[in-house]
Amino acid sequence: MRTINTSAKFRLDTLFLVHSVVAWASGAFAFLLPHVFEAFMVPHTDTEGWHPGGSEKIVHLVVRLYGAIILAQGFITWTARSVGDGAMRKGLVQTYALMFALTFIALLRAQLTGGMLALNWLNVFMFGALSGFYSWFVFVQPPTVYELPGRTTA
Repeated sequence: MRTINTSAKFRLDTLFLVHSVVAWASGAFAFLLPHVFEAFMVPHTDTEGWHPGGSEKIVHLVVRLYGAIILAQGFITWTARSVGDGAMRKGLVQTYALMFALTFIALLRAQLTGGMLALNWLNVFMFGALSGFYSWFVFVQPPTVYELPGRTTA
């Protein structure tokens, strides 16, 4: 039984690690190159170009703000790998499961109601997978999975 719990704890730390790296990369990308993320949502014609003006400036701002949040998530999940407080780690996992599930639902709804590019299915699947990964730790794993090996919660 101890091996299973240690293995599950390792998987949770691995999820935090992968989440961190992907969050840093995509957050930096969104912050520095918002027009690339805009390509998931808005079709452009050759005559429009990539120069922000009017509503495109607002889209770029929102994408940059979201990029900043994603970058911060990377730091949070990186730090969570070394946090010994099981209740804190559990809270982060539950929060990410809920956040990614709601993001998945919003993206899926937007995709199914039209107006989104087919490329956006990548986002739908990515956030669905993240929701599934974190939800697995919420609903399937025993509470001890949140503790670091060798530490227990009081």
